[in-house]
Amino acid sequence: MTVSLKDVAQKAGVSVATASRALADHPRISEATKQRVRQAAAELGYMPSAIARSLVKQETRTLGVVTTTVTDPYAAELVRAVEDAAGAAGYTLLLLTSHNLPRREVAAIRALQERRVDGIIVISPRGVEHYPDILAHVTVPLVLVNHTLDHPRVRSVMADNRQGARLAVEYLVDLGYRRVAFIGGPTTSRSARERLHGYTEALRAMELPLDSRLMFPGQGRAEDGRRALLAMLDITPPPDAVLCYNDLTAYGILAQAWALGVRVPDDLAVIGFDNIPFSELTAPPLTTVAQPTEAMGHTAVALLLRWRRGEAVDTVHFDCTLVERATA
Repeated sequence: MTVSLKDVAQKAGVSVATASRALADHPRISEATKQRVRQAAAELGYMPSAIARSLVKQETRTLGVVTTTVTDPYAAELVRAVEDAAGAAGYTLLLLTSHNLPRREVAAIRALQERRVDGIIVISPRGVEHYPDILAHVTVPLVLVNHTLDHPRVRSVMADNRQGARLAVEYLVDLGYRRVAFIGGPTTSRSARERLHGYTEALRAMELPLDSRLMFPGQGRAEDGRRALLAMLDITPPPDAVLCYNDLTAYGILAQAWALGVRVPDDLAVIGFDNIPFSELTAPPLTTVAQPTEAMGHTAVALLLRWRRGEAVDTVHFDCTLVERATA
């Protein structure tokens, strides 16, 4: 049988209101009374209702997180960082995935709002064009990671993807490479568009020609790298280096290069993006552009909680860094 607060109060010989305040460690309740109420609660096996507390305090101590998929190592790293920061602040997470489907992402945000979470973090959004339809009904802070939206109920934590792509291209050109290819990411991804812009900006700034034959589509998967390398070998002259939308794409190139006898970096230099944990374990170890994912996840939580407390907050930008290994 469920034990109620009334049962605890009767056993302790106090009113229900006093029992509630005693269990909440209210300063106006004597230590003797608190001890008596706690003892009664322990003997009866009383468990306070989190739902009841949330209705009284208008908070659930829960943050909602929407991400594309937990199978993407980059997204998983960000979720881990968010969970660590939320846990340190006394919050738990409710995690939903969109599987890269914009409508599913919007539905997830609606579901989290209905669950009365205290704030929502969306990692690598894909459906922001649909957000205006739902933001009128979202009453909690909404923080986007790696996307921005000009709306008073939205803040962002951003890596400078254009700067990161420029950094990679400049590094390759400084090493002597001149025909630098690019493999893109999902067309719905802001980060993919920004990395493409950074790539083209760097080539123009270094007075190198833009060759559309060296720009390949992709979805951020290893298969994109395999397919792109086969296409590169049909181009005359072929590229001597390639910047990939992400590390998974670069893994595909490395695997296909090994299968075909293409030497990396002697025949083709390869640079990834994101510096996910396995990138130092490839053969050869992958040179890549790193985002500060841990700092970004922690900042997303801190931004959301500060905003919830009524503090003025704004979008936060982080620079990317180049991790030099052996593929370039």
